[in-house]
Amino acid sequence: MRIQKKSSFAIAIAIALGIALNGIVLISSAQESDELNEHITAVRNIGPKGKGHKAASAAWKEIVKNDAASITTVLAGMDEANVLAINWLRAAVDTLAENTLNAGNELPVADIEEFLLDTSHHPRARRTAYEWLLKVDDTAYERLITKFADDPSMELRRDAITHLISKAEQDLKDGKKDEAVEQFKAALNSARDGKQIEAITKSLRDNSVEVNLPRHFGFLMDWNVIGPFENTNTSGYDVAFPPEKQVDLEGRYEGKSKISTAWIPVSTEDDYGILDLNTVYEGLKEEKNHKGAIAYAYTTFESDSDQDVDVRLCCPTGNKLWVNGELVIAHHVYHATTTTLDQFVGKATLKKGTNHILIKVAQNEQEDSWAQRWQFQLRICDQYGTAILATDRE
Repeated sequence: MRIQKKSSFAIAIAIALGIALNGIVLISSAQESDELNEHITAVRNIGPKGKGHKAASAAWKEIVKNDAASITTVLAGMDEANVLAINWLRAAVDTLAENTLNAGNELPVADIEEFLLDTSHHPRARRTAYEWLLKVDDTAYERLITKFADDPSMELRRDAITHLISKAEQDLKDGKKDEAVEQFKAALNSARDGKQIEAITKSLRDNSVEVNLPRHFGFLMDWNVIGPFENTNTSGYDVAFPPEKQVDLEGRYEGKSKISTAWIPVSTEDDYGILDLNTVYEGLKEEKNHKGAIAYAYTTFESDSDQDVDVRLCCPTGNKLWVNGELVIAHHVYHATTTTLDQFVGKATLKKGTNHILIKVAQNEQEDSWAQRWQFQLRICDQYGTAILATDRE
């Protein structure tokens, strides 16, 4: 009986000691987690011109002392962080991962993959997670790449579209035209990168498939244009000519050189929705009234609901853009280097029903060959570049 009592007593002591030690471990773990989050916060507080740099530097050195289990916590620190902080935290993740692998240990692959697939996290953080998965898991690419075709991260989506294009091209080489066309169509539906869309479109058209690029992008093709108004020495950019005060499609006004101006209905058939104002005013070219000039373009957009949208403008010269009377884009530049897509992005709210869009396009007097573009392109889309089409669009 004495032996049994002694054994029970020893067991009780061991259990109590175990509970106490477990409590110490839990407290220690919580403290470490709190400290890590404090260090991440210090890095997130870094700003331009050296703001918070000293504290961030010290915090960064503490972050990289942690083990691999902290990687997803550091990745999450990039959410809603500024660009400087994201760069610092990315470097911390890379250092943690490299230290882990150099020590002969493994990364927490399952946790990193779970983080990657959570689209609520910052695209840069998810991209970092993806790149590390590719380095340590040979199965990651084939297993994950198809999941990103409609991803909110444009980088991950671009990789997925590249994969789809490669598969389609291989199908063509293998004589599987029907399968290739379906792959290209799927790629086009999800693609948002201009160069990828251009390549996919060429492949589809080469295989006798019609592609409506303006509809795919959401370019506005039909306009009413009026001008030219005076802009000698860029004097007209801040002048509110009659169209800014009221759009009256029946109105006539005195324009540049006392020329009577009226609204002209015009449409573009350009794949990228470019409206060339030089072509509209071609008859005035010899008088050079298309130089040192202002033109306005007006259209309406029928929306099926109240909704927030991106208004994406490409225009190499001075411009202003209003949606329902609200100025959403204004850039007084001339002959900027441009691409054919999304040079300027404005945020606007469409109301259900008819919405009014007015663009002011300025041109200066430069005579160089590269300074002759007087044009614009406009599309309506969501934050990811997916076209939003008017309800009356065919």
